[in-house]
Amino acid sequence: MKQSGKSPEFLLQGVINLISLPEVCLKVQAILEDPDHNRDQIAEVISKDPAMTTRVLRIVNSAFYCFPSPIERISLAVSIIGERDLQNLVLASSVVQSLKPLAAQGLDIRQFWKHSVMCGIAGRQIAEKQGIPEAERLFVAGLMHDIGKLLIYYKEPELARAAEAESSLTGRACFQVERELLGFDHAAVGGALAHAWGLPLMLQETLLYHHETDQAENYPAESRAVYLANRLANELEETGMEVHADYAYEYENFSLSSEQLSDVITNTYAQSMEIFEIICG
Repeated sequence: MKQSGKSPEFLLQGVINLISLPEVCLKVQAILEDPDHNRDQIAEVISKDPAMTTRVLRIVNSAFYCFPSPIERISLAVSIIGERDLQNLVLASSVVQSLKPLAAQGLDIRQFWKHSVMCGIAGRQIAEKQGIPEAERLFVAGLMHDIGKLLIYYKEPELARAAEAESSLTGRACFQVERELLGFDHAAVGGALAHAWGLPLMLQETLLYHHETDQAENYPAESRAVYLANRLANELEETGMEVHADYAYEYENFSLSSEQLSDVITNTYAQSMEIFEIICG
């Protein structure tokens, strides 16, 4: 099959307005960019969106944070977890809701988001144990890492299914087959969407290079954390709580001890289904 002759930017044409980020997400971002802002402004904007408020408070009160006492107000949540962490929760929820129109035949959308949530949780855990600054950003990066697949399935369903079939048949990585059939892969599409949405460079780069982390110039540690989280999520989906020796070895090379790896596995399992139901249910 010949390459499509198209580009990641082409796939965004006619779709970017359909999947634009909600107003509450854009307003929170604008407030944080104002050096004179205060936390009350953030709480007020989020509180005006009842659905967003409910999802954010459910996450804050979940095993994702394990706070000893319930947090019932956004104003209290922003004081406890901080502005940037709250922004990331809003962005995570916004991304899932915004991409719902792209659900396409041939793609198990629930399984797609289950894997993405698991990758996000594992990415955050890995980043925390590695001392990567603002580790909570890796939850969003992991959650978004495969969003390019949604766009490919939506705009080029035949090629998307062909890539998945070829990957399953040969055991080759799907992104490599995508490049042969399309001329680019889902990582490039995801990076293009993050750029079009004006998301931080960290997210753009981790989405673009989560399969080839050595090409990440600005955020190599974050890109590698998403890469490892993706592999771990795949392994956990296939084998459950057991991780094969080759994966354990790779995590050792990433300076994760066996105890830390065990913590990542346990926490990812404990949190993933609850967070999936909150964000995607």
